[in-house]
Amino acid sequence: MRFMVAEMSSRDETVDLYDTVFHYNAPTDVVADAFLSLAERDAITDVTQMKLNKLMYLAQAQYLAATNHRLFRERLEAYRHGPIVPSLRYRFSAWKDRSLTEAPFDEHALDQVPQDMRSFIEQVWDKYKGYTASQLRDMSHKDPAWKSVYRPNAQHLVMDDKQIAQTVINAPWQERISNPNVVLVNNDMMNSINWDKRVADAVARTKAKLSV
Repeated sequence: MRFMVAEMSSRDETVDLYDTVFHYNAPTDVVADAFLSLAERDAITDVTQMKLNKLMYLAQAQYLAATNHRLFRERLEAYRHGPIVPSLRYRFSAWKDRSLTEAPFDEHALDQVPQDMRSFIEQVWDKYKGYTASQLRDMSHKDPAWKSVYRPNAQHLVMDDKQIAQTVINAPWQERISNPNVVLVNNDMMNSINWDKRVADAVARTKAKLSV
C-alpha cells in the first residue's frame, strides 16, 4: 500500500521551520475504514453513510488547511446533504441509514496508516464523533466551498480544494487540527518571538503557503 510522502525542509522553498516528513494521499477506503474502526472501538453506532461522508469531508478540509495536501486521494463532490466522497456513496449505497459498523470493513485499517496520519484521524474523530449526521450536514452547508458549487438535482459537482481549506483557515485558531509532523504558526506566535532573519523568512514562506 502506497502513501505519498512530502519532505519539508528549511533548504526548500516549500518549507516548514523544521526538517520533517508527513504523509498524504492515502487510499480513500483506508481512511474511511479507520473511522469505522474508531466507531467500533468507542461503541459509536450512529455512523451512517451521511455521518461518515461528513467526517471524511471535515478530515480532508482540516488536512488541506494544515498541509496543503489531501489526506485521501478523492475529490469531494457537492450534493443535497453536503459534501460526499463518490466511491463511498457507491460502496455503502445498500446500507442507507443503517450503522456502517455493521457493514464489511477492515477493522485493522487504522494500523495500516503512518503514525502522523493516524494521530490526525484520531484527532478528527475525537472532535466530531459526538455530533449527529444532521448536525455535521448543517455544519457543511455553511461552507462556501459547498454553497458555491451545489446545484439542486445536479451530480458530480466537484468542490475546490483551495476553497475547502480556506474555510478552516478562516476559522478560529483553536478549531484547527494539525498533522503532528507539521508546525503551524499564527500571527500571535510570530510576534511573540524574536526571530532571526533566516527563520523569519522560513515562517513567512510557510504562512504564505498555508494561506493559498
